[in-house]
Amino acid sequence: MAKLSKAELAAHRAAVQLLERGNLTLDEREQIYADWHEGAGGDQTAASAYFTPLDLANDMVFEMPSHGSFVDLCAGTGRLAYFAGGQHRFEPHQYSRIVCVERNPAFVAVGKQLLPQAEWICGDALDPAVIRQIGRVDVAICNPPFGTITRSDFTAPRYKGKRIDLAVMDVAATVAPECWAIVPENVAPWDRRGDRRESPHADAFTKATGLQLYRFASVEPNYYRDQWRGTAPAIEIVGFGEQYEAERRSFRTIHEHAPPSGEPMQLELI
Repeated sequence: MAKLSKAELAAHRAAVQLLERGNLTLDEREQIYADWHEGAGGDQTAASAYFTPLDLANDMVFEMPSHGSFVDLCAGTGRLAYFAGGQHRFEPHQYSRIVCVERNPAFVAVGKQLLPQAEWICGDALDPAVIRQIGRVDVAICNPPFGTITRSDFTAPRYKGKRIDLAVMDVAATVAPECWAIVPENVAPWDRRGDRRESPHADAFTKATGLQLYRFASVEPNYYRDQWRGTAPAIEIVGFGEQYEAERRSFRTIHEHAPPSGEPMQLELI
């Protein structure tokens, strides 16, 4: 078992007891999402098992469609799918299909109790059989493991680089026309101010897939940096798809027609 604090261990055990009892209420589900610790059952670092902070997952709902279908790749217990998908709200989004893909059976077992309306696939997101099982969805979301691919048995459909996070994003692009993903800050092709910069990682992804990566502008990702458990990564949220292309065109149009400094800007819908 990973080294948890006494408070974390007590909270985790209480969450396990709730899961064992079953028939969970909405409040109990959210309590379990808050307290069930991904580091309690093994080497959290080796597995790169760091669940998305709840506040971050909750705020990412602003980029989710209100209907259709979506897949959460490397889902853990389904935190991102549950909160970003609005399943916790009094009027949750109405999705025709929710798919969660996770290779850890213990995480899947918990996720099935917390988000039973999802279709849970216990398998590796890079497995061609899993990709075929997902089929096509409207949107993909993911908080993939960070770092270098160490396995040789699975590869991404097009991206042949060494980053596992970008390999998972390639899978996302294979099953969905739009995606957003949590990635390390050095992967994104912009700096903390939002200015474009050179990124060999992003360039390799674009070259392999033909997809430009864009910034997820609804939240400031590093605002939640102290809410991760067992780590404090500097992250960015990147996306691709038609909505990002439209936002880029809108921003460029507004920027090109901006008045001189000090004069009020008249925004025009396009």
